[in-house]
Amino acid sequence: MLSFSYRALWFVLAFLLVGSMALKSQSMKNTESLSAFNTEYSYLMSAEILSSPSQQGGSIVLDQSIVDALLTCRQKLYDAEFSYNSYNLIFKNILGLAGYANWCDRMKQTKDSLITKIQNYLDQHNIQIPQLQAPEIPGINDPIELLKNIYKYEILSSISLETASKLPALENDNPSLLFIRNLVDEQTEEEATASELLERSKVFYTGQPPKYGLDGIDESLK
Repeated sequence: MLSFSYRALWFVLAFLLVGSMALKSQSMKNTESLSAFNTEYSYLMSAEILSSPSQQGGSIVLDQSIVDALLTCRQKLYDAEFSYNSYNLIFKNILGLAGYANWCDRMKQTKDSLITKIQNYLDQHNIQIPQLQAPEIPGINDPIELLKNIYKYEILSSISLETASKLPALENDNPSLLFIRNLVDEQTEEEATASELLERSKVFYTGQPPKYGLDGIDESLK
């Protein structure tokens, strides 16, 4: 009976010893795996930093070509905004087309929104922003000629943004790429709006004051 007890105790001790060795082996494997993971993660982070645009003060430093393009877009959008503001007064006070004047005011606000977005984006990257220059607006009193000139400024705004969206530097700056693409989408809609109103107005235009045959459209724009 005593011999049986010793044998049982021996088996228990042997079982515990084997289990302890297994746990130690597993722990060493886990430590080695964690060490390998940390090494690989450090390598990947280093590679990511090296392949990313340079940073300064915690923010991405914009490539100068992107800065120049955004400043150009800002000026072109301001040219369009300025034309809307100027022609608003002509439509309202000279031609008596209050609806067209209201439309100019609404379009001016959308242009101002785009300009503000660009300025805020540049501010976030600590870019010094120059003062905007007022364009020379030709003196026009004919409603169709006014709309043609407005549409010209819209096209110039679109061209500047589309050009900016194709900059090679954007391949390494995804945030700026997405930002400019969103601006392009918004500007495309605004250009289409100006084009549509111009074409509709041409259909009813008579060339004869005071309303030039545009009474119906003018009323719908109020």
